[in-house]
Amino acid sequence: MKIALLSDSKTGINIFQKLKEKLLAKIADAEIEEHFVPSPEDLPLKAKELTDSNKIVFVFSLYFEKDSSVEMLMEKLVDIELETGKKIVKAIEESEIEDFSTENQFDEERERLAQKWADTIIKILFSPKDFAPTEDLPENPSIF
Repeated sequence: MKIALLSDSKTGINIFQKLKEKLLAKIADAEIEEHFVPSPEDLPLKAKELTDSNKIVFVFSLYFEKDSSVEMLMEKLVDIELETGKKIVKAIEESEIEDFSTENQFDEERERLAQKWADTIIKILFSPKDFAPTEDLPENPSIF
């Protein structure tokens, strides 16, 4: 199963080695390739290119302040997903890594993000029913 990992050089942290380790531990036949582009604006074109030869494309980009370019990136990735019929995991999220001052903080964040997205990719591939909404009531409902 071919999986493409795609990120941009402005993201500021590379989780791909940890992510690959976690995915390879769960997916025996995985073939995982890493790809990088100069900026977030370059992600959609490369993602579209990667859909030709991969079952799933994981796009990872961190931003520090949400603006219209983040929304536009998400829209473009969804458009590519609809056009190609291939799943693009859109790991586009806000981050505070610019405030990190120690290698330990980066290591902890790298581990957290790798685990979070490995779990998500595994569920998408093998357990999509896990995304069903739950209807758990709060323990102390105040509306009753």
